[in-house]
Amino acid sequence: MLNYRQLHYFWAVAKTGSITRASEQLNLTPQTISGQISLFEQTYGLELFQRAGRQLELTETGRQALVYAEQMFQIGGELEAMLRAGPQEQILFRVGVADVVPKSIVYRLLAPTMELDEVLRINCREDKLERLLADLAIQRLDLVISDSPMPGNLDIKGYSQKLGECGLSFFATPALAQRLEGPFPACLQDAPLLVPGQETVVRSRLLRWLSEQQVQPRIVGEFDDSALMQAFGQSGSGIFVAPSVIAEEVCRQYGVTLIGQTEAVHESFYAISVERKVKHPGIVAITGGARRELFHWGLRRPVRRFTRERAATAPQVLYGKVAPFPDSEIPLHMTPLLRLLNRTSLVTQIVIGLLAGIALALLAPAIARDMAFLGKVFVSALKAVAPVLVFVLVMASIANHRHGQETHIRPILWLYLLGTFAAAVVAVVASMLFPSNLVLSTGEATLSAPGGIAEVMQNLLLSAVDNPVNALLNANFIGVLTWAIGLGVALRNAGETTRTVVEDLSNGVTLIVRVVIRFAPLGIFGLVSSTLAQSGLDALLGYLHLLAVLIGCMLFVALVMNPLIVFWKIRRNPYPLTLLCLRESGITAFFTRSSAANIPVNLALSERLGLHEDTYSVSIPLGATINMAGAAITITVLTLAAVHTLGIPVDLPTAVLLSVVAAVCACGASGVAGGSLLLIPLACSLFGVPSEIAMQVVAVGFIIGVLQDSAETALNSSTDVLFTAAACQAEERRSA
Repeated sequence: MLNYRQLHYFWAVAKTGSITRASEQLNLTPQTISGQISLFEQTYGLELFQRAGRQLELTETGRQALVYAEQMFQIGGELEAMLRAGPQEQILFRVGVADVVPKSIVYRLLAPTMELDEVLRINCREDKLERLLADLAIQRLDLVISDSPMPGNLDIKGYSQKLGECGLSFFATPALAQRLEGPFPACLQDAPLLVPGQETVVRSRLLRWLSEQQVQPRIVGEFDDSALMQAFGQSGSGIFVAPSVIAEEVCRQYGVTLIGQTEAVHESFYAISVERKVKHPGIVAITGGARRELFHWGLRRPVRRFTRERAATAPQVLYGKVAPFPDSEIPLHMTPLLRLLNRTSLVTQIVIGLLAGIALALLAPAIARDMAFLGKVFVSALKAVAPVLVFVLVMASIANHRHGQETHIRPILWLYLLGTFAAAVVAVVASMLFPSNLVLSTGEATLSAPGGIAEVMQNLLLSAVDNPVNALLNANFIGVLTWAIGLGVALRNAGETTRTVVEDLSNGVTLIVRVVIRFAPLGIFGLVSSTLAQSGLDALLGYLHLLAVLIGCMLFVALVMNPLIVFWKIRRNPYPLTLLCLRESGITAFFTRSSAANIPVNLALSERLGLHEDTYSVSIPLGATINMAGAAITITVLTLAAVHTLGIPVDLPTAVLLSVVAAVCACGASGVAGGSLLLIPLACSLFGVPSEIAMQVVAVGFIIGVLQDSAETALNSSTDVLFTAAACQAEERRSA
């Protein structure tokens, strides 16, 4: 057995550099220490020291032994301190910090642990991420703070929690800022720039953004250590960068000037632990404090921005030729019109486009009819990108899902089915309480619809095994989803490079969809103006009662049924979350009329809510294809309106069967504009309604589709993110 006393003598001599100094420190004679070290060497037949003149030097074996000895006696010191503390013992919190993470960020992240009721003793160590993760695996660390999630290629059990992300700010000394010419970011051309080192994630994003801006600064320094980079920046050696959340602090601490900000380059921060269900009070405090105070995740608290007014309160104000971003973080060199557009929310722009379209249709119908081209282009763009978006997002989410990382997909799927069935039941009850009459005229049926539930299931199966190219071309979302899941599972074992490419591809497609949605105001303007000019308001007013029942059901489901389901899941007031989802997701989906095109909006909202990333990255694209509460209402209400018009009696068992059929069929509507209408003949067949009359009901649906389809999509898309948030928050409550 190892003689720890002899090991301690060896450690003391190695640390002090001589036997004499060690003897003075240990209050022993030099002969005693020398003899014990000799016995230690003889026991293992090794030499720990060698003579170099009159000095002692460690051998290679001695240097290796010293590393272990230091660790052992450090732990021994901690053990002694714990034992001396008595009943009020401290909880040791061992934190590893990747050396690329800014120290100011680390301090802000760790600060909440100082305010806990539990007495924590923080042991903070800085090192390379790989070595920290190795120590985490053998439980030498409780937590690792990094600028990247845990790599998927490491055979280490660990779970990453995203603490938050923020944009990047650029700083310079007042003298250097005065010499810069032009607006930001053009002022960076040929300017001295200090950049993060090769080990950082943000470096590649920064250089790529500079290239996109066609700006080529002179890189005069690269630093893995952010504190060292800021010290060089403080001396005036060059412009340096830091996370935007600490912009004010950097200005005060280093006496520098903020010259610009960008959200196009974001820096993320992660907490990596071995616990999936986090229980350590220190980790809970860090994650909660980061999302609540530093990065401002949550439902009500607005995001803090380093605006012009707040910049004016900083010690160093901005100098003449260089200015920061305004509140919307848009460069000042943009034209006033572009700045106005970027400061105005997309929802506000869509409402303006809607009102402008109505006004044009009423004042100049001839011109309004010519605006149909804008609507057609917008709808065609949505139809083009939606299948590709679902395919790429689902594939990338599954491919980049780490082994062992649990998701909460199953409860979300149950919520999707429950919500769809509940919507169908509400529609049945409303249709019986407020029956609608239709004017069913004869006309040519140009659409074909399924003839029975067996045929629907058969078509769904055939759609699932469709050729992937054909599925993308024809917007067959069931086939797209099937191939996306299959390829995603297959690519889980692919190399890191392949999975990175897939993830970058998903980010690129998402960006394209966001660009398309930015043109929604023009598209809505064209659609509304041309539709009203051609059909007039009379076409809608004639079906006012039917529209009232349809939209009333959807409002009841959105404001009553869904909150009840969410309350059952999370056991607290559901309306803050419900109203947030309706406002952020439902309004956008109402005008775009595509659940698939609204996926980026829902993903961004899920991220702001702090939901489980591996969960919502799959559930949101999946919900866009199978979560169809609005479609169930449309199928049920229009079917029962036709049945009431024809005088066909409806008993309770048939009504229940209709609800089930509507829920099943709605899952196959796939979120395509008008997709639910083609399933009405199937529901009508339950009551013996002829196909010719059923297709007339479909035609009525297309007439009122301006409002019906918009409200249906708004309900469907907002429910996707609502049920995802409910499932994730319920899991967090259970784990707490």
